[in-house]
Amino acid sequence: MRRNNQWVSNEHAGAIWVWLMCILSCASFALLVVELHSLWRYASQGAWVTTTRPDYSLALGLDIMLVAGMLLVARHWEMGEDIKRAWLHLWRWALAYLGVLAALFFSYGFNPALLLVVLGLGSYGFVVLGERQAQIQEIGVTIKRLAEGDTSAQLDEGPMRGDLREIAQNVNRLAHASAVAADERSEALRKSLIAEQEKLRADRLRTELIANVSHDLKTPLTSVINYADLLSTELSTSPGSRDEDKLSECADVLERQSQRLRKLIEDLIEASKAQTGNIAVHLMPLDAAVLVSQAAGEWSERLAERDIALVCETPDEPLMINADSRQMGRVFDNILGNVVKYGLPGTRAYFTARACGDGTIEMSCKNTSAAALNISADELLERFVRGDASRTTEGSGLGLSIAQSLMELQNGRLTLAVDADLFTVNLSFPGRRGDRDLAS
Repeated sequence: MRRNNQWVSNEHAGAIWVWLMCILSCASFALLVVELHSLWRYASQGAWVTTTRPDYSLALGLDIMLVAGMLLVARHWEMGEDIKRAWLHLWRWALAYLGVLAALFFSYGFNPALLLVVLGLGSYGFVVLGERQAQIQEIGVTIKRLAEGDTSAQLDEGPMRGDLREIAQNVNRLAHASAVAADERSEALRKSLIAEQEKLRADRLRTELIANVSHDLKTPLTSVINYADLLSTELSTSPGSRDEDKLSECADVLERQSQRLRKLIEDLIEASKAQTGNIAVHLMPLDAAVLVSQAAGEWSERLAERDIALVCETPDEPLMINADSRQMGRVFDNILGNVVKYGLPGTRAYFTARACGDGTIEMSCKNTSAAALNISADELLERFVRGDASRTTEGSGLGLSIAQSLMELQNGRLTLAVDADLFTVNLSFPGRRGDRDLAS
């Protein structure tokens, strides 16, 4: 039925409407039989003869008006669906009730006391049966929803009594257990999918690692072999016919490529130690602002040679953290070294330190990449991954991975952010609360 401009289901209203219509129908039927009997007597005997009280015609008219009023109420309150549901529950009982009233009327005539008793008992039984049938149907609908996989289906146990309340409680327990089981299955499936994705990602990274290591080792090693063979050939000639410029070039190339091989091998060893935690770390109170300023001073000249202006921004007050100064120097070297290798000439790089609202100390380095960064931040932290897919620049692709591991050894955190060609490295440490309060 409609209430406050909203339609809400109301089985009780539907049952009461059906019940009242049954009473009025019974009364109309009884009065109509009397009137038809009088009309038949008038037609057969030629005179109007009433065998009952003369106000029956008025009662019949009033009864018909009440029936019309009930129909108007049902239409105004939009009770069609409630009446339909109540009738589906109670039509057998309604017909039986009408039959009992008709039998009593024809057997005993109009007996007000008997009629009141029958009306009272019938009213009570009709309402109780209607409510019970509606609750049984609600239980059936809920069980059907559970069978179809809707684990959110629940029954309102409040209006139910006796065995129906116990059944409703058991259905709700079953729905809760089904919901928990469904959540567990979903969580297990989610974890399984994540594990499978991680496995596929690990396999892909392993393949890329082997390819990248092979490439990075093969390139300088090939140069060493070729120039060593060229040097050997040149040295096999007589001293007078040797090309000194070629000998000098071979020596320079051999030294440069051997240093590159040595640096790559050292980076491999350092990356392995950093990831396994086999590096000694001595934590002590350090001022992050001072560390950033010192690193900026050490690298500003090399960045200027690449036409990259380094902008250092630090606050005047100390930003105290617990860290290892030697390891932080290696972290800054790897980060600023990447700016030198991969930064876009003619741009600025920003190296800053600041205190965050949650108490952490954050150091960040932002620069514009010379190459398009068509790679995610997570992949850039993998070993042997570089910003240039062609791998024509110097470097092993291990710097950020080593820096991340060193930060984790110092209870810090390294994260990357890539926005088009803007590359940002964020270093965060939990701040030393006591030192900041003392400094302030």
